[in-house]
Amino acid sequence: MLNYLKRSKWLNLMAKSLSIKAVERIFNLLAFIYLVNNLDLKFVGNFFFWISILNLLSLFSLNGIQSSLIKYISTGKIGFFKKANTLSLASSSIGSIIFISFYIISFPQNDPWKFLLFFSLVFFFLGLNTWKSYYIGNEYLIKLSIINLLTVFLTNISLILLVRFNIENFDYFLFFYLFYTSIFNIIITYSIKEKSVNKKKFQKEIIFGIKSSVVDFFPSSIKELDRILIFNITGPIMLVNLNIITKFPDALKEIFRLIARYALSKISLIKNYDKKIQKKSKLLNLVTLIFLILFSFTIYPFFFKIVFDEKFFEYLFLSQIILISIFLANDSIIKNFFFKTQLNIRSYSSSVIISPILKIILSFNLIYFYELPGAVASVVLHRILNYFLISYLIKKFHK
Repeated sequence: MLNYLKRSKWLNLMAKSLSIKAVERIFNLLAFIYLVNNLDLKFVGNFFFWISILNLLSLFSLNGIQSSLIKYISTGKIGFFKKANTLSLASSSIGSIIFISFYIISFPQNDPWKFLLFFSLVFFFLGLNTWKSYYIGNEYLIKLSIINLLTVFLTNISLILLVRFNIENFDYFLFFYLFYTSIFNIIITYSIKEKSVNKKKFQKEIIFGIKSSVVDFFPSSIKELDRILIFNITGPIMLVNLNIITKFPDALKEIFRLIARYALSKISLIKNYDKKIQKKSKLLNLVTLIFLILFSFTIYPFFFKIVFDEKFFEYLFLSQIILISIFLANDSIIKNFFFKTQLNIRSYSSSVIISPILKIILSFNLIYFYELPGAVASVVLHRILNYFLISYLIKKFHK
């Protein structure tokens, strides 16, 4: 009875937090639609390119350490947050230096105070987000969702107002994209008070966290590969088109990733990927596939044509293909989270090293020869190959 009540409470908590997250994603999507329909596409493409750079540099936040923090807290232990945050902040200084170096090379005519401003914002944007893992580990899911919603709301409202007042200035757009997240990161990080403990108590978490962060660096960097290749091969306008094709599918995938991440404290308690879990996984994949097929060819075409300008209609079919393939991505997300929570570097590293190599081979060849359709094909083919790869790793290491 007690276990049932705990499970019901946790499911209720997740449902509420995901409802808030859905509102956040809807608002984010509406803001994206407004920008691409009202701004010069070349300007938007250049802005998206810099967001890809930021996403690339987010690797310096040490995601592996943050996963270790969630597992550490979920077992009822305390004291690791301060150390995890310090490591993340120190590592993120490297990402900030890389960003500002690239910014100075791209905009050498800007005033020195702008260089200092953007260095500081990127430093806090990347380096002080460990509090989110602390909240997840402690199951403060509703608080986390509300803060994320407020951040997205303020950021996108500011960007929309810039468009409304015809301020098409890159520095203003970049500033507001970074500002609110950085401010919330600073305020919440330093509001967390945690007792210090003997550092030797979490050496295992630090060692695995650093190793998995290093392993993560390569695969995570290629997530932006398609966008960077499209930008350099075909230019900023085609990058906007790729973002339009993938925006809604990525939003759905991100919600599913969030469900898996919120459930990380529960996933971390699983010791083996047994037949019972496999059965549930296959059922989830089947239900997801049926839903995506029905949604892709009924509601989604009407939605796509309502929100986007007519000049983007030719990309609907490519977007539908990406949307349906999400069921494969979702399966991989859950299993990769499972690998990470086991603190077993062999299975996790095998997944995150082999998979990106496949992606690089597909992306370079398909995008170079087929441009935008090639980018879509590389995503779908990679998801298919990755599905079989991870299924093999489950059988090899976790049965």
